[in-house]
Amino acid sequence: MSSDLPVNNWNSFDSDEVCWWTATFPWALDAGALIPWQDAVLDAGERTGIYRVEAAEWMEYRRHLDGSISAFIKAHLDRLSISNPRFPAGFLFGDDMRYDEHKLIVSTRLDYMASDDEVADRWVQDMREFGLAVGLPHAFPYRPFDVDVDHGYEGSPDMEETWATFSTSTDIWFPWNSPMGRSGVPRGEPLDNRVLSRLNGARLNAFLGEVREATLAAGGTWTCAPWRDERQANEFGVVLDAPKPARL
Repeated sequence: MSSDLPVNNWNSFDSDEVCWWTATFPWALDAGALIPWQDAVLDAGERTGIYRVEAAEWMEYRRHLDGSISAFIKAHLDRLSISNPRFPAGFLFGDDMRYDEHKLIVSTRLDYMASDDEVADRWVQDMREFGLAVGLPHAFPYRPFDVDVDHGYEGSPDMEETWATFSTSTDIWFPWNSPMGRSGVPRGEPLDNRVLSRLNGARLNAFLGEVREATLAAGGTWTCAPWRDERQANEFGVVLDAPKPARL
């Protein structure tokens, strides 16, 4: 199939860790270094459309009313109560931001193939809703892209570390994808997603590049856990010109 005729040759997975990148910081790192790092993550996320915070009800934040989340946090530290003393005041990622009372509403801008054979874009919060709307054979209720911060606990081998994981539940970023659940496609035959990869993957790379730079500048390390085809992802992001695999 020619990439000149793009279709939705991508998938939603029952996992939010299809591929992930990790920023790791030593415990000895000055806690204040995490705030400029967080600013870089949030600002790059909003600018590239990869990770845009829309709302946080528990601190009465609404993006359409209050502007960027970074500026809001600085102006309203009294609304941001971090229960973990390991993190500094104003560190939004200091508590689990996906569930319960501290849940963030986050969206990601994704380019996809619309029904009129034109590339369109949409801000997506839930891949199940989005995937079914565009005709995927399977779709699951995860964010397209997520950020999760955690740290080692006393007695664990990594107790001296704090890490941030940047993960995705979809392969929409990659040039070649699995034909999962599609009729009429040989098992393992890679689907050509190069058109959408050049759009989505390029924005993801821009975001990851800024976060990687901020991580190294703060004294951390940066690694990648490659997707099923390690030739399509590395520490810099998506390999947009990756060769077609034999099978996926």
